[in-house]
Amino acid sequence: PTGIEELDRRGFGPNRKALWLGVANTKGGKTWMLIQLAKMSLMHRLRVSHITLEMSEGRAAQRYFQALFGVSKRREIHRTIKFKCDELGRVIGFDDVAISPRLTLDDEGIRTKLEKVVDKWAIRQLNNIYIKQFPTGALTVHQLEAYLDNLEATQRFTPDLLIIDYPDLMKTDTDNFRLALDRIYMDLRGLAIKRNIALAVVSQSHRGAARAKTVKGDNVAEAYSKIAHADVIVTLTSTEAEKKLGLARLFVIGRNDSDGITILISQQYGIGSFVCDSAIMPGDYWERIGSEGGEET
Repeated sequence: PTGIEELDRRGFGPNRKALWLGVANTKGGKTWMLIQLAKMSLMHRLRVSHITLEMSEGRAAQRYFQALFGVSKRREIHRTIKFKCDELGRVIGFDDVAISPRLTLDDEGIRTKLEKVVDKWAIRQLNNIYIKQFPTGALTVHQLEAYLDNLEATQRFTPDLLIIDYPDLMKTDTDNFRLALDRIYMDLRGLAIKRNIALAVVSQSHRGAARAKTVKGDNVAEAYSKIAHADVIVTLTSTEAEKKLGLARLFVIGRNDSDGITILISQQYGIGSFVCDSAIMPGDYWERIGSEGGEET
């Protein structure tokens, strides 16, 4: 499950023996997208291995605390949007909702408070995730397999969901970059099939996508090398106007007749929430938010 109703109804979450690819622009929420998938897996008592190639393990763990327990960095009121829908699920309005976090990283004695939270939820959730950082540009698929073998042998831990943030930062042959990248995605999907696990990764869209209204398949950097091997592709885009409102759009590219849909989501990264609410994007959406778009971010 993804925690996004319209994706889950159509089966667009990660699946065993398949490659799920999320795409966004630079600093567009790629890691938060993966953490959302991991969060939902943990809530369903599935095991997650999170491989990070650009973020430290500590920083990734902080984001998981925020996402799982609604922890804010600072003591402040956060706002998000709740969609008002009719009986057919169509958006007919927006409600502004205020959120006051119970815990913040600025709280006195926050370490002790977090330790109590960890003790309470360790068996159900936190014992089911391993976060591992590898140096940027150094990890190979063979080394990744060795790590998973070691995790199974020493910790008796076999993930149901493997997250890689993100494959483009793995070791490649710079003289034959496209061929090397194609091979990485091919081998990663093969790894998912061989180990019977779900694989979720993210990648970056190319520069031209920054001006696109919606990022589609041809906006993905080195598109063919990735799209050819991905079973589901979900792109994340938002204009500056949408960012100010805490809104974003997901566009789905899949291998069945339900793809091509655009899903509107509300977000609040201040409490680690990739999605607060979701709905199919209405036809009069741009008029409702008072914007004709603008550049994507």
